[in-house]
Amino acid sequence: MTAPDAISIMSLAKGSRIRASRPGGTTATTSSQSGISFASLKYAAAPPPACGKRTSRNWASGTLENRVSHLLVVMERVLLNAETNWNGQMPRVMVHVSPLDDTMITENLDVLDPSEQAQVRRFINDADGKLFAFGRIQRRLVLGRYLGMSPARVVFTSSEFGKPILAKPCADQDLVFNTSQSSNFASIAVAFGRGIAVGVDIERVDRRVTDALAQSCLSEVEYKWFKALSHDKREAGFIRLWTCKEAIIKASGHGLLIDPKLIVLDPDDLAIQSLPVELCSSAFYRLHAVTVFGVIRLTSCLITHSDEITETVVVDDVLTNK
Repeated sequence: MTAPDAISIMSLAKGSRIRASRPGGTTATTSSQSGISFASLKYAAAPPPACGKRTSRNWASGTLENRVSHLLVVMERVLLNAETNWNGQMPRVMVHVSPLDDTMITENLDVLDPSEQAQVRRFINDADGKLFAFGRIQRRLVLGRYLGMSPARVVFTSSEFGKPILAKPCADQDLVFNTSQSSNFASIAVAFGRGIAVGVDIERVDRRVTDALAQSCLSEVEYKWFKALSHDKREAGFIRLWTCKEAIIKASGHGLLIDPKLIVLDPDDLAIQSLPVELCSSAFYRLHAVTVFGVIRLTSCLITHSDEITETVVVDDVLTNK
């Protein structure tokens, strides 16, 4: 690896704040501002294990841009947990959340396909169109990084109920994802594995919440808890429950075909008490909820029948393609 390549990679990794959570409630936070040893960089000699089998064949002849993307994934992993044994897998859900950046939108509109660009132009409200564009750009940049390909080449389709998923050939790498945008922030949850699904939702903790909205979304037990809160805590309390429900619904792929009142949570610890029959057993659902950037409540949901994915990691980062 030449010196200029190393400088580019360091620039990509710099500035991200990383928060990890493992079963049992332990958390750790680190920052890519800290030094990265040459011992860590030795892993860059091989392609990142989670980018699929074809990556190994393409690595030697790959472009500098693709190599940098691959190496960033490796270094991101080293920063998160140096002692992890990857064994060819990514045993975690990665959730990226980024504040809206006008410059990033202007510089990256060309990564969107014609239908996405047409959707951006159809927005009457400029702010809504801008957030939509930013979310779609984030989706392509982040997925392109994990898949080891140009963001413009990532191909999408929809599931039976309209959930965006990867189309072939991208789907061959067993990557699942989900996105959410709100209040000038965009997020994307990513995981590798067969037979799994992810969902993510973000909302401002101070979003205005009416009593009618709460009644339409909360179960009887949850609504009673909500009403017992002091008025100044009701918005955050509702958002705490709502983002969990939304993440569950989005992970399942059913969307708002599911009545959110039928998803019953323990308001104190957010444990799932019951789910509608369409969503199968709650034993397969894992929720991870945090507050990021001080004002955004983020909840991700993983649906899995195995114990291979052991943690969820939230990265508060500034979106970049350089």
